[in-house]
Amino acid sequence: MANAKRIYCCYVADPKKFESGTTVYNLSFKEEQVNDLLKYKTKSGNVNCDFVVMKDDKAFMTVFDPNDPENQKYMKNKPEEVKEDLPF
Repeated sequence: MANAKRIYCCYVADPKKFESGTTVYNLSFKEEQVNDLLKYKTKSGNVNCDFVVMKDDKAFMTVFDPNDPENQKYMKNKPEEVKEDLPF
C-alpha cells in the first residue's frame, strides 16, 4: 500500500529520547479528529494507520482511506461489483 492515498491526522510532538535508547512520540487528537477516524473504518471495523518516522526524527501519522476509489485496488475485501444480467 505504498502508493495508496492517505489522510494526515493528529498532532505528533517532538520525540523524547531516553537513556535506555527508547524514543517516545506523543500523539494528540482533538475530539473531532477522533470522531473523523470512524469515517475510515474498513468492512472489518478497523481503522488502518501508519506512524512514520523520517530520518530527521520528525514523525507523522496517516490513515488509510478505504472509501477512496484509487485505494480499492489495495484492499483485500474489495466491494462487490454489480454484474449485469444479459438476456442471452
